[in-house]
Amino acid sequence: MVNLRITLSTLLPWKPLASEPKRIKFSFSFGIDNDNLVNDSGTKLTLLPPDMYLQLEYSNVLPLNTFVLVSHTTRCFSFAPVEDFAIYGNLAQMNFMIVYDTEKQMLSFMPTDCSKV
Repeated sequence: MVNLRITLSTLLPWKPLASEPKRIKFSFSFGIDNDNLVNDSGTKLTLLPPDMYLQLEYSNVLPLNTFVLVSHTTRCFSFAPVEDFAIYGNLAQMNFMIVYDTEKQMLSFMPTDCSKV
């Protein structure tokens, strides 16, 4: 198994690979362009503004990236709503290939079986 670890917290726009760029607009100011989020491999949970957080109900998210097993009978949602910032945490990053394009200042990702990389 290959253990991929992103060591830098990065503040970049993001889009899925192999499709049209998807800009995510946030209604808050983070001291920079407000269509950004922090991609942080050191933060477990993904923290999103409520308008984006609620869209997850209709998204195709994987249980591995969405729920944390805390006991044999209990799982907890690994996303939480916040008002003032957005963080893409490490639980949501599992089994995704993350590509940093520093030239275009773009973060891209696509589902990947990391055990086969």
